[in-house]
Amino acid sequence: MIVKRVLDIYIIYSSHASTAFVVVICIRCGRSTAFAALFHMSIKPDDAADLLVEIQRHVDNANSPDVLLDYEMEDLLKLIVSTIRVFKTESSLVEVTSPVTIVGDIHGQFLDLAHVFIITGYPWQSKNRYIFLGDYVDRGPKQLECIVLLLTLKVALRRRIVLLRGNHECSNINSVYGFLDELKTRFSVNDSKRLWQRFNDVFAYMPLAALVDKRVLCMHGGLSPRQ
Repeated sequence: MIVKRVLDIYIIYSSHASTAFVVVICIRCGRSTAFAALFHMSIKPDDAADLLVEIQRHVDNANSPDVLLDYEMEDLLKLIVSTIRVFKTESSLVEVTSPVTIVGDIHGQFLDLAHVFIITGYPWQSKNRYIFLGDYVDRGPKQLECIVLLLTLKVALRRRIVLLRGNHECSNINSVYGFLDELKTRFSVNDSKRLWQRFNDVFAYMPLAALVDKRVLCMHGGLSPRQ
């Protein structure tokens, strides 16, 4: 039996993958829940623990607004592939049931993103779901931290997180308003260009709208009065 504690969660599972019995215990809320209640069954316990460690790293970084996280190129490319795989299973219109927290533009403001979770509760701490309306990158000081945390949460806790596409999740916009420039300052010329292209591949798979309780339509820009 292996026990790992990450964030407010104990992950307990058998050392034999073929007979893995997994229980997730949320320390803060004091509840024990089946592994499948938080994680999709396609995620192995070891992978789930790795994802939670990465989430923990970002949560800790919220206390250091001037410190940028270090990322390995291969880790980011792996995350991108995993996220595309998740988005491929979703419709362009995602149906969600309440309770749900709906969050507007983030634009690289990592501290604000952390405050949203602090105020409303992290996805693993409650039954609350999140719908993000897009515009995760450009303009702000920590665009990479924002998009990596959100994509990691999407892969780890896909039932709790909906990431819609905004107009800045488009290459002709984020090549001008800061995302490409931030990648250039943090990676080599070749690596930054490749990452920028791959992140835009992820953006292309994002759903465009969400429907809450079959009544509330959520999207980034709304409907034109001429439509």
